[in-house]
Formats: sequence, structure tokens, C-alpha cells
Amino acid sequence: KKSYIKKIKTDGREYIFYGDPIGLDSIKIADEQSVFDILGAVSGHYYLFIIEDNKLTVSSSLFSILPLFVYEDGEGYVISSNIDSIKEHVAKDLTVNRKFILEKVLFNYALFGETIYREIKLCPSGHYIEMNKDKLNYIPYFNIQDLFRKGAGKSLNEEVLHLRDLFIERFEHYLPEEPVSVSFTGGFDGRTLTACTQFYGHEYDTFVFGTRKNEDVRVAKRVTEKLGIPLKVFYLDKPEYINTVFKQTGNELLRLTSGNSDFLYVHFLYAAKQLARDKKVILTGYFGSELFRALHLTGAMVSKELFSFFNSSTDDEWISVLRISYKLEYLQKTLFRNEMEEIIDDLKNYKNEYYAAGEGKNSFFYKYVFEEIFRKVFGYWIFAQMHYVRVRTPFLDVQFVTELLQSSVAGVHNDFFTGNPVKRMKGQVFYAKVLEKTKNELFKEKVQKGYRPKDVITLLGKMNIIVPFVLRKLKNKFFRPYLDNLSIISGLEKHFPGLMGLVNKNIFHQEALVRLVNELHIVPEDTRDVLAYIFALNLYLYDKENIDSDRL
Repeated sequence: KKSYIKKIKTDGREYIFYGDPIGLDSIKIADEQSVFDILGAVSGHYYLFIIEDNKLTVSSSLFSILPLFVYEDGEGYVISSNIDSIKEHVAKDLTVNRKFILEKVLFNYALFGETIYREIKLCPSGHYIEMNKDKLNYIPYFNIQDLFRKGAGKSLNEEVLHLRDLFIERFEHYLPEEPVSVSFTGGFDGRTLTACTQFYGHEYDTFVFGTRKNEDVRVAKRVTEKLGIPLKVFYLDKPEYINTVFKQTGNELLRLTSGNSDFLYVHFLYAAKQLARDKKVILTGYFGSELFRALHLTGAMVSKELFSFFNSSTDDEWISVLRISYKLEYLQKTLFRNEMEEIIDDLKNYKNEYYAAGEGKNSFFYKYVFEEIFRKVFGYWIFAQMHYVRVRTPFLDVQFVTELLQSSVAGVHNDFFTGNPVKRMKGQVFYAKVLEKTKNELFKEKVQKGYRPKDVITLLGKMNIIVPFVLRKLKNKFFRPYLDNLSIISGLEKHFPGLMGLVNKNIFHQEALVRLVNELHIVPEDTRDVLAYIFALNLYLYDKENIDSDRL
């Protein structure tokens, strides 16, 4: 409903851009250009169709953030951004993919081309689809590792200043003619976007979501009230949200993302729907931290099982971690023996094909970050939200990312999962320099971590970082973190009877799930997440309100 469509005709082809391309009006398209040339010149999130005699090319924008699903049999092909749309065109029964379920439970999302049905595949990252009347092919056009080449001759400060100026320059392309809404949380990303929006004098407001105990909400309210920045707060602990919106919007999120998202991310779609009442475009800080800061904690993006795969020195080590994962107790384990072996073979092949010891563990890991995490986590949020608003992500600007990855500021050039806070702060130096250059008051306001962006780049300020850092470490050691700051636990508990009634006992271990629900407030975050994944999978597959009785 909110998408942009532009058709460009040349002598031999017709090009259709569908979605939200950034910078399309400033380039000239010619038939001799490759798909990579076009995608590399146009940022944003969109689909590209190229029509010529007897051939159709279909691609997601660079970095493959938006999904392309493919069904193929002897009679033809169906390509769609949504699996439910494919089912409308396929008369045959589809087989629930147990491999998808096992990967979702172990890794938080399915790997590579797996989808919830065995007969449907996800187009590989860095590939486009080319088809004619005889065949369909996945054509590789881009390998992100080609950009992981650090330049020489510049100091870290010179690199940061160059990237700062480039980001501010490129940011202007992300501002539409109408007012925008900017994500504003307790961290650096949102205030950097807000500062750049103010720098160009653009009309805007900001938004944040969470419970009243959520630190993102508290910090955003404190800072925006002090500086007179307009802020919309979407409270997720309201009874209406927990009692009604959580399940209804969660169900819609599952439909829009073909079963790939889950109850951990309901708030993203909810916020987009609220913002769409008076905005057409939102600016978010998606991808920012991940580009700059080497990941250093396991969680929703990198499960402990997945971390073991990247970190282990031998295959036996990570294979053992998979086989003894506590998460398997929530499944009927014997049913997944073959799928476990398939996953192990896939990961072995992936490592054999792409891991080059000379380039280092972190380079291999960041290939995975770009090609899997970005589209399997952020991509499905964005795709769902774009049914209501255009979602713009300035940190993933093609030109900016290309130059960032060739600098020592990028997370890919850090140590693998480094715990060194100094090494992880290079991105914060970049943010601080942007805030300083834009002469924004946010430069002097404390972030959620307890210090100011100004402190990151001044000698005396670094002393102000040490105390909050030590206090956070002590707090994490002696106090249990508050895990219901997005009302995920409250929502799961509220809708437990109905959701548990959908659980397929032939696939999942119901008794173990009941025990988990009763322990939700004391189990670790990754265990809570398993329940969200399993309830979401069953809601997508077995809710009678959403599917035909034939599929049951």
C-alpha cells in the first residue's frame, strides 16, 4: 500500500522498481549495465524486475534484505515475497519442513534457503532469479567478502572523519518531501539519525516503544523532554496491548513474514501501524551497531549453538554442542534425527566453502552477518513494516557501507566476539563525531549506558565512561535482568491457554513447554525465546482461523 513503483523503458528492456528505492532519480539506466551495477547505484529496500524478450529477471535490492520465495515443479515456477501467496497458486499439498523447525529452535531463524515448507526455497543472498520458458536459475552477482578489504594509509581518526562526512552527506537522500518519524532509543543510533534530520532542517518527530520500566523509554523521554524534541511513546504494558494486540498483531506478523518472524518482534509491526496514521516514512537505526561493533554476546541474533559453530576449532566441538542442546527437550527429538544430520552437513559444507583461515574467523562470521542475520532478523521486520510505512535505514546505504567496510572502523576488522570495550567503541566514536559536526545538543546528553557521546572523544570524558561500565558489570553479576521490558513474557502468559492448544504434540514436547511457561520469570532469555518461537510456529501452521481444514 505504501510502496513506490517506477517503470523505466530502454530499447531492449523494461525495468520495474517496486518498494522504496533511494537515489533512483539521480542515475541513468542503460541495457549494458549489469544487475549488480544497478543495485549498487540504488540504495533502499525494493524489488527489481527486468523484462526482456523471453526472459524475466527478479532481484531484491543489494544485501538481499527483502525475501524472494520460489516454488518449482515440473509444471512451472511461482515466485513471491510471501509463501501464502505461493500456496494460492499451487494445487499440491505442501510438506511442513522439520528442518526449518529444528533450525528455528536451535538458531532462532532458519538457515540459508530453508522455509517452513520443503517445496519452497528462499533465494540465496547475493543472487537474483533469472527465468525463461524452459528453466529458472539463481545467478550469483555479489559476494560481500569482496568488500572486506581494509584500505591503507589512513589513521583511525582520518577514517572516522571521512565516514562522518560521507554519512551526513548521504543521509540527505533518505529524507522525503513530507515529515518523517525517527526511531529514538537509549543508544547512539537513534540520536545520530535525529541529529542529522535536524541538521537538514527537516520536519520530524521521534518514537520509542517499550514498557514503563524499559530503559530505552526512560532515556528517550528524559532527553526529548529536556531538549523539546517531539516524541511518541508506544507503551507495551497497557492492558489492551497485552490482552489483544500482542496476539492479533503477532498473528499478522507471522502471515506477512511467512512464519519467519515470531512473538519476540510484535512491537515492530505494532509501532509501524501506529506511525502509519500520520507518516509515510520512518527512519530507523537498524544495522548501525552491527556494522560498527563486533558482536560480543550471544542472543537473538547469534544463539549459543551458532556461536559454537563459528568459535570451535574442530567440527566435533560444535557438533557435540548441537546434539546436546537443552532446546531439543522441547521437541520430539527422535523425529528430528535426519534433519539434525542434514543441518550438520550444511554447516560443514558452508565452512568448507567460505572459511579461509588466512582471512580470519571474524571475516567468515561477518559474511554470515551480512548474508543471514541481516535478512533473517532485520529483513523480516522491515518487510512486515513496509506494508504500512516506508522503512528507511541510512546506516545500510550502499555507498556508506562500501567505504565503511574498507576501514578499520568496521566490526569485520575487529577481533571475533571481542570483549574488549575499547575495541568495541570505534562505532561510538563515529556517532559522537557526527553529533559534534551537526552541532547537536544530543552530543551532551547521556545515553542509556550512563555517559555522554561527548565523553567518547574527549580525554577527561573517558573517565566518565569507566564508572558506568563498572557499575553495569556489577549489576549484571548480582541482579537478574528485567526480561519483560517489551511485554513478551506478559503476552505469552496471557495467551498461553490458546497458544498451547495449538501445539502439535507429534512434533513438540507439550509437557516440557508447560513447565517452561510456569518458569518464564526465572529462565534465561534464550530459553524464553524458544517458547516464543514454538508458539509462533504452531500459530502459523495450525490456527484454524488462518488455514483451511485440509491443511490440518
